[in-house]
Amino acid sequence: YRPWIIHPYLPKESTFYFTILRNPETQFLSNYFFYKLQKRLKYLYKIESNSTDEVLREYFSQLPKNELTCNRIINPMSFDLGFPHFLEKKRDLHPDVLILEFIKFLDKEFDFIMITDNYDKSLILLKYYLNWKMDDIVYLKKMTRHLDEDEI
Repeated sequence: YRPWIIHPYLPKESTFYFTILRNPETQFLSNYFFYKLQKRLKYLYKIESNSTDEVLREYFSQLPKNELTCNRIINPMSFDLGFPHFLEKKRDLHPDVLILEFIKFLDKEFDFIMITDNYDKSLILLKYYLNWKMDDIVYLKKMTRHLDEDEI
């Protein structure tokens, strides 16, 4: 998300900005299996084990310590919402302050934030904010996956 590119075409004052957030744990698992990250991580980080637990443990152990990490695997929602660009401009701030500043930025930037765990309720609120009809929010679930305990 790069507001400096979008705002000239869709001014903040006259545009309703909204986004959707997902539980980070379920998003991580979904991404992990959908994008077949186990195979990629094993190759990139030269991990021998086939155990998901071992692959993840090794991957996380190789991440930089005491550094904010944001990419397509770690904190992908922050990545999509522009955290890397925010980080470049405010790198001098303490990580805790930086995260709070980013949350404040998002709070100002978005008029509404939907939550996938409360998707139906979020749609009802979106309908209310945008003065839509019920037909405008009817949807079909696609590409959903239920993880078995043995896959986790």
